[in-house]
Parts: sequence; structure tokens; C-alpha cells
Amino acid sequence: MPVMGGIDFLAAYQPEPPTPPMQVVVLTSSVHPRDLARLQELPHIGLLQKP
Repeated sequence: MPVMGGIDFLAAYQPEPPTPPMQVVVLTSSVHPRDLARLQELPHIGLLQKP
């Protein structure tokens, strides 16, 4: 994403009601503990780490 990364998007995404909750599965190549800890704080239903 040219303007922001996926983590930043999830943190900024605030849907307007009556939008149903969005289910997100995160696919990342990051192994940085800071990124993984931040992802755990954000709404998602799954995390897949690619090699």
C-alpha cells in the first residue's frame, strides 16, 4: 500500500454504522516483535506469517 501499511490501516479503520464488522486475516512477512505485538492489539480473526 503506497500511503500506509496494513497495520496502520487496521489501526485507522473506523467503520460508520450500520457497517457490519469486518473480518480480517493478516498476512505478513514481518517477524519483528514490535509489529506482532501491535497486531495483537488490533481487530483481526487470524494471523498468517509467510516465509
